[in-house]
Amino acid sequence: MSARPTASDWAELTGKPAPDGAEDDSPADPAPDVVRVWSGVWPIFELFTMAERVWRYPALGGPPIGLDWGQVRALADGYGVPWDRETLTLLQAAEVEAAGIWTAEWRRKNPPKGAR
Repeated sequence: MSARPTASDWAELTGKPAPDGAEDDSPADPAPDVVRVWSGVWPIFELFTMAERVWRYPALGGPPIGLDWGQVRALADGYGVPWDRETLTLLQAAEVEAAGIWTAEWRRKNPPKGAR
């Protein structure tokens, strides 16, 4: 699957015809990025997206270093997501991936001083 949905992906995911100008095999430019989430992990996915503002940052600036787990627990309780081993494992996997992406982006934008 390409990074952007094709007209057939769009029709499958939304149940609506593809936006005008989209060819059946070419990516549809006006279509938003699509992320498919298994139904079994949907509550954890929602919890992770709700926790976007509870990351801990280094004191002197830089990319986030991890989630504030006390606040994530409060969110889980508030949204009715069970706080068990499966939830923690999936959240930790999402945390590691997101932190890796943010760190790579931060390094790209902030190369070491004096690097050639």
